[in-house]
Amino acid sequence: MNRRRLGSAAAFTLVEALVAISITAIAGSALLLGIGSSLQSTTDAMEQTTAIGMAQQLIDEVLGGRYAAVGVGGYEINFGHSAHEQAGPGRQRYDDVDDYHGLRIKP
Repeated sequence: MNRRRLGSAAAFTLVEALVAISITAIAGSALLLGIGSSLQSTTDAMEQTTAIGMAQQLIDEVLGGRYAAVGVGGYEINFGHSAHEQAGPGRQRYDDVDDYHGLRIKP
């Protein structure tokens, strides 16, 4: 009788096994949820850093140009780019600050 008790006491019951599996599943899902949100915040931070870098690069490009076109006084600015500047590819012919007025670009 002692052998039978020891043998049956050493085994897990079905309920104990199901409880252990449930606890493991809940812990695993919580861990995966944490990893997922961490990856999302890392992606958001990377995109924000890229956007800030691109904006800073464009600001540096604008500030490196003249304030007004050659031959035009500082108080006679027509905002926008001329036909010559529009004919060039991209921003290659932009030579003063007003050429960037209304500029919309995408990464």
